[in-house]
Amino acid sequence: MPANIFPYANIIVGILVLIIGFVFHWIGQLISVINWDLATKLTL
Repeated sequence: MPANIFPYANIIVGILVLIIGFVFHWIGQLISVINWDLATKLTL
């Protein structure tokens, strides 16, 4: 079993994944509000 880099590394990584997911989600929402044609071209 591989050793963790530091304790609770999996929890930190999970929180970072959630934060990055929310950030990209809100960027996509903002693009669709500002420029709908660009959002549909990017398939957002």
